[in-house]
Amino acid sequence: MPKKRYFQVRNDLIEIISNQKLAGNRLPPEATLAKRLGVSRGTVREVMQTLAREGIISKKHGLGNFVHRSAIESKMRIDTIQDFIQMIENGGYEARMEKIGSSQEVLIDENFFAKTAPLMHIENKEDLITLQSLYYADQRPAIYSQVFVPKDIILDDPDKETKKTLFEFLEEFCNQTIEQTIIKFAPKSADEEVADMLQMKEGVPFILWEEYYYNIYDEVICVALTHFHPDFMEFTMLRKAETDVSN
Repeated sequence: MPKKRYFQVRNDLIEIISNQKLAGNRLPPEATLAKRLGVSRGTVREVMQTLAREGIISKKHGLGNFVHRSAIESKMRIDTIQDFIQMIENGGYEARMEKIGSSQEVLIDENFFAKTAPLMHIENKEDLITLQSLYYADQRPAIYSQVFVPKDIILDDPDKETKKTLFEFLEEFCNQTIEQTIIKFAPKSADEEVADMLQMKEGVPFILWEEYYYNIYDEVICVALTHFHPDFMEFTMLRKAETDVSN
């Protein structure tokens, strides 16, 4: 299915769920929706499968498709939004990103380095470059990101690039395609560096996540530490109960 058509149907269904009064909290039958939207029933079914995985609808065999406006109204969902700019905008803020510092700065924390160096097959901090970014919410720093990449996979000067996403950077500058990441969450208190970057007082609690980037061979290509300002970043996550969404 063309992406444009898919997203149009998705937006149309979200509009119906959000703004129309639905008898019994259920969507009309798929055939009815397909006719109303001017697309095939298969197209509607494909979009519905995605909405079911995201918790926006519940598919009940023999009963129909029940809707959950609460899932649409939940902001900054870390189970559906990966891009930090989109996450900030989803929270209702104007967002922008700024690259900061030099890639040659040695910034990785001792404990984090000891934990991740074996995964990246490096021995010294100097074997890494550091990609730093600040993400702003309404012109105030909301996210401070540090990405640590082994120098031996870099094919070009990393400081030449300022606009690409990390995934694009790794593909173009390292010839590496990321298949998935694993994130570990931890509560932290702001030290002097984080307090300065996020313009908050030292000792303020915040959420830190450690992220590990894997390629198709299940190798760790790089790692990241991301710091989230508690005044702006209030994450939500939907946990879907185990149910059959195959019909």
